Amino acid sequence: MDSTNYTSYTVTKTGSGASGTWEINITGTAAKATGDANGNNIASTYLKLSGGTLTGAVTFANDTLNLMGDDCYIGGINKAGHIGIKGNNGNTGLFFITYN
Repeated sequence: MDSTNYTSYTVTKTGSGASGTWEINITGTAAKATGDANGNNIASTYLKLSGGTLTGAVTFANDTLNLMGDDCYIGGINKAGHIGIKGNNGNTGLFFITYN
């Protein structure tokens, strides 16, 4: 082995030629991801599971009711000009709250 053929017997600094299982130790912290696999900015593309704000139009699929909290379902009922509301854990009702 000499300076012209040593990489035939060892790996390079870049890991070229490496195979098998290597025991390594890694220290430090990883940076947080800011984009998804398609390059979309995570903070401005996805709605947070809690505490986020939805802006823009909301579209409901026909004949699909969506649970809102734990009290009622709301959604499209495939009837022109109508929205569906159904009680989840009791009779269906509509309650208007006055703004102070």
